[in-house]
Amino acid sequence: MKKTTEKTLALAMAAVLCITTVAVPVDAKVKKPKLSIKKMILNTGEKKKIKIKNAGKVKKVTWKSKKTSVAFLTKKTKKSVTIVAKKPGKTTVTCQIKSGKKTYKFNCKVTVKKAANPSEADEIICCGAEHFSAGDRETAGNSKTK
Repeated sequence: MKKTTEKTLALAMAAVLCITTVAVPVDAKVKKPKLSIKKMILNTGEKKKIKIKNAGKVKKVTWKSKKTSVAFLTKKTKKSVTIVAKKPGKTTVTCQIKSGKKTYKFNCKVTVKKAANPSEADEIICCGAEHFSAGDRETAGNSKTK
């Protein structure tokens, strides 16, 4: 009888070990958050939206621009911000995310270039490659020689 109880006890323990070692699905590995864009080039007056990918359950997000005279931030939310280019130069937009006990910090380098003046471009297109002074315009259309 002693041998049969030992055998049944050993089988029971083996069964318990097998059951507990079966992989129970734990929450899928959570991906770290990151910015959608790390570098950008804007013309003055342009706007561009940056989003946080894999935001998950974010408690707090802080957005900052190092040089607000070059580019400033609008529409700040927990998952995105809009960058508005103000004047030519370079700046860095910083995003600090607090998610649970972890804190993440990301940077986006922003370069702002001077926008082409649309009124000058229109004038060149209208006049074509020919440049006339006021007096030349009157005689340019008349190619007849006297």
